[in-house]
Amino acid sequence: MKELQSHPLVQQFLTDVCRYVKAVDQHRSIKAELVDHINDRITEYKGKGMEEDEAVALAVADMGAADAVGSELHRIHRPIMDWSLVGLLLLFLAMGVVAMLSVQAGAAINNGVSLVERTILFSAMGLGIIVVLWFFDYRKIKLYSHWIFGSALMLMLFSAMSGNQINGTKRYLFIGSIGFDTTMIGLLLLLIALPGMSAAKEWSARQTVIQLAYRLVIPLVLFMICVSTVAAVLYIIGFFIHLWMTRRSVRQFGLLAGGTAAIVLFLILFGPSYPFNNYQFVRLTAFLLDDPEGSGYMTAQSMEAINAAGWWGHGIGATLDRLPYVHSDHVIPYVVYCFGWAGGIAIAVIAVFFIVKVGQLVHRQRNHYGKLIMLLLFMLLSIQFIFPMLAAYGLAPITSIAIPFISYGNIQLLLNCVAVGLILTINKRRNMITSMD
Repeated sequence: MKELQSHPLVQQFLTDVCRYVKAVDQHRSIKAELVDHINDRITEYKGKGMEEDEAVALAVADMGAADAVGSELHRIHRPIMDWSLVGLLLLFLAMGVVAMLSVQAGAAINNGVSLVERTILFSAMGLGIIVVLWFFDYRKIKLYSHWIFGSALMLMLFSAMSGNQINGTKRYLFIGSIGFDTTMIGLLLLLIALPGMSAAKEWSARQTVIQLAYRLVIPLVLFMICVSTVAAVLYIIGFFIHLWMTRRSVRQFGLLAGGTAAIVLFLILFGPSYPFNNYQFVRLTAFLLDDPEGSGYMTAQSMEAINAAGWWGHGIGATLDRLPYVHSDHVIPYVVYCFGWAGGIAIAVIAVFFIVKVGQLVHRQRNHYGKLIMLLLFMLLSIQFIFPMLAAYGLAPITSIAIPFISYGNIQLLLNCVAVGLILTINKRRNMITSMD
């Protein structure tokens, strides 16, 4: 076969065809496929008594014009950019700038920081990250999955030991005035690394104990030490998804899920920095109680702001003193207060379109490794969209989860852009099947 590929006529044909295929990493597999077809034709012609050179010439001619073949192969193997997802992302980023403009105009926060300028800056940086990831071959991540996982654990451990203490937690590291939430960075790295590690169906009984300790217990202990209940819950959900997608059988998943639940319950009851203390328990259940002057105060104020908005709101820059952190944790009720129920409905509708679009891309993905990464990122983004909206309307507890791209959060915005960038670059290769897959 290699001798055939080096034949001058075949070599020239393959070169001419690949000149039209822009996906360079597909050239090798395309050439192999074409050589197979040419070889079949040569065998057929030689069976009719033709000489080698004549058979090769006719076989190459049967393939058709190189430009036509190359153009068709390019159409099949071309990189796929989902412009609808990009459009939804740009719309959200624009809404984030408008939201911060309103917050800043209403002097709802005044600490010398220009929310608008920083939001524009980090939005541009996020888009830059997406562009860089577009040219990145995500399959290379698999080779370094264990290193990425271990680095995430080391980052959180370093933060727990040496991080700046804010509101009783030591999960923040600072570079100048910019704070890095190491648990959210660690969460993203852990979720990206998991799909590249050994599948649950490959675990023996001994390996199951080791893997649960390394992949579940240690991360959860670090999340608890850093007092990041949200990150811990998101990681548990991601871990369950990974178990289900890589299971040997439903029975194995049931056993592993039961063991995982037991470990989580044990850590909740006896783990470090006991996460569900009385204060957090009250906070997480406050939305269930009719206690507007007590534990349900924030929920009541959020719903009151929304109810007072009317269809068109109180205008850009409206002041909402009854809620803190209107630039981040409570940006949804604030935006609705300023831009009315119409604005709130618009955010909800666009968020649904965004979630559905990402879900469609996950469903269409054929590569198992890429599909698993996309599924975990889909979970991460979906919860960040859905939970704050439910909390704003009193249907879920108020937590530190802020809606992506609209709320103010420099590093979190970049992390979410990394997630979107990976989804786009994985989807780009949906029709590209190579030896690395």
